[in-house]
Amino acid sequence: ASILAKLNDQEAAFVKQRMLERLLQKRYDMKFHCGRRDVRGYALVLDKDGPKGKLIVYKNNAENIAFQRTTGRRALYQVGNGNPGYKLIGNGCSMKLLAKMLGGIYGAVIRDETGLNRRYVFTLKYNGSTTRYGSKPDLWPPLTIALKTQLGLDLQRRKVSASIVVIDHVQ
Repeated sequence: ASILAKLNDQEAAFVKQRMLERLLQKRYDMKFHCGRRDVRGYALVLDKDGPKGKLIVYKNNAENIAFQRTTGRRALYQVGNGNPGYKLIGNGCSMKLLAKMLGGIYGAVIRDETGLNRRYVFTLKYNGSTTRYGSKPDLWPPLTIALKTQLGLDLQRRKVSASIVVIDHVQ
């Protein structure tokens, strides 16, 4: 009897990372170590007015689970073509996952420091460009403004701790 199991996203990423490490070690005789370093980044924090009403606590019920399975949608995804902007849709999204997605958008390390430990449902409508926003009022607001006005969150620039890989030797 065979046992089939599916890894969750975090476990799959860990396995892929370990496979890549082994490949680099064997092919290039690479030696490295992992560590942490303070880097310039952002902290995702609560705005001074706190979370807004559009941040709804997610109910882990059969209807929500069925929606995610039938649509293939994850807990956080983005849709849109840039005109008037993008929608960042959370359906059972943690603030840690939102910070990770924002880090990808900004190309920076973003840490969740909101203190919100539940999963939430929200739709964030934004446009990434601050320069076009003022001249075209039909566009949605820039991401930083949308976070504040729609979800009651803020990004604060600060030094944050990040995982790093230090290459000691490559042949």
